[in-house]
Amino acid sequence: TPLALVTETGSASGATVTWNSNNSWSTPITDQAGNRRMMKGYLDTSGTSTTSVTVAGLPSGTYDVYVYADGDNNGFTRTGAYRISGAGITTTTINLTDPGNTDFNATFTEANNSAGNYVKFSITASAFTLTATPTSASGMTLRAPVNGIQIVPIGAPSPDFTLAATPASRTGAPGSGTSSFLQRRAIRER
Repeated sequence: TPLALVTETGSASGATVTWNSNNSWSTPITDQAGNRRMMKGYLDTSGTSTTSVTVAGLPSGTYDVYVYADGDNNGFTRTGAYRISGAGITTTTINLTDPGNTDFNATFTEANNSAGNYVKFSITASAFTLTATPTSASGMTLRAPVNGIQIVPIGAPSPDFTLAATPASRTGAPGSGTSSFLQRRAIRER
């Protein structure tokens, strides 16, 4: 069943998410509110499975999509291929290497076919599917964790009000005054 997504303020967004994974697991970091909690638990793969996450119902627009990944891998290094696809999206794959003996320490490092704990995609769409596929590991089972996904709208924000003067124009002689009524009208987002 699709899960409803909310905006950064907690209001309904109209978007939904569904996912499919082999399992869920957690890193050994301390559970604390905020980024540490997000990076503690994750959707897990087996050595031969793929995790998929589908987001639908976004307002059509341009977005940066951040995918956070940090697995419980002890001293072993693991690499996963993270791919974004969907209608109108150029399918893009970025590899992320999760180094051994490294757990999330409150610092985010972008991976772009390199070591790190997040990858970033830019899309113009109203829906997308992310897949995480394990590709290599040093001495341990393959894995490609997905700890979290952040969807950030790009571009100028839509105005939430308009200004209108009544009357729309006035004429006055230099040095004399005139008056007008200025009205602010709120626009509700759908």
